Amino acid sequence: MELVEGKPREDILGLPHSLEGYEEAKRILQDTYGKDIWIHKALIKDLEGMIAIHNTHKIKEIRDFYKKLARTVRTLKTMHKLKTAQSFVYSLMDKLGPVCEILTQNDDGWKEWGLEQLVEKLQKYIERNPLNSDFNTEQIKYDKKNPNVQSRSYENRISAFKQHNSGNYYKSMMTSVGKNECIYCGLRNHKSESCIKVLNVARRKEILKNKRLCYNCIGYGHSAANCQSRGCRKGNKKHHTSICQNVNATMDDKKETMGTVFNASTTIHQTVMAKVNDEKARIMLDTGA
Repeated sequence: MELVEGKPREDILGLPHSLEGYEEAKRILQDTYGKDIWIHKALIKDLEGMIAIHNTHKIKEIRDFYKKLARTVRTLKTMHKLKTAQSFVYSLMDKLGPVCEILTQNDDGWKEWGLEQLVEKLQKYIERNPLNSDFNTEQIKYDKKNPNVQSRSYENRISAFKQHNSGNYYKSMMTSVGKNECIYCGLRNHKSESCIKVLNVARRKEILKNKRLCYNCIGYGHSAANCQSRGCRKGNKKHHTSICQNVNATMDDKKETMGTVFNASTTIHQTVMAKVNDEKARIMLDTGA
């Protein structure tokens, strides 16, 4: 009934949106304006006239496409004419353009879809991409600033944006981390690879994982697999120097040795206060220890 306009719409405007309401509207329209075939032709014409989608950023256009398609398919099904329109499913998928690429990428059975399945998939897409969402707004800005990314497939553009956005998110969450600040303990008086507060490699890796930092350069916004840094300066391997097993094993040995030296040299001697030439002085007692 939503497809009817003008005077015919006024004639059926008060009817309920139900099967009974549709049957009554159908009877009124048939008696007043013609046979069922004209309604069917109008619905087919609506399918043919669906406006193509060329940009996934046009969320409102995608929503309008979905609403019109869902309404038409629902009416055809109520008329028991849905089977006659199934041949339009591929042309409609073509009109969805980059949206269709997203809908089909995780479903190997997409070639078997009918109109109802297409409507269902499109509905889920609409639910995942609400109108005026911050994600869509930020993605548009990112694409405009990175024209080289726009030539990629939609899936790759989304991946690039999410990676970029993830980096920005963690930078904003960790604004206190400066260029010369240790990633592991937060102090600014040494570099991360020189940290003596967190020496355990497993613990360092855990910190990097929790902060979503690259294992190869301890930077933001990408993984070690996509990192362009040369890696460890000591072993020339694909990891940061601060989590190199060889370097940190040496540091552990040094710490243990230094601890032994400090412990061995720490001795408490007995002393007494006394006056020497009318001045107070602390005298150490030699007990032969």
